[in-house]
Amino acid sequence: MVCPECGTEIDDPRAFCPYCGAPLREAPADHPLWEALFPCLIALGMAAGTLWWAWQAARG
Repeated sequence: MVCPECGTEIDDPRAFCPYCGAPLREAPADHPLWEALFPCLIALGMAAGTLWWAWQAARG
């Protein structure tokens, strides 16, 4: 692997160049699946909370 900043040849893959400190791995891409599932997870959490509250109210 070659560092994109300083051009140094690096034998083992790392997160940062040991010579200049430049990041060697690309930033993670946006995850559209997570963005689609997040509102569903919020809704499921709210439904679970409502059911728990109703169960507690029914117990007395």
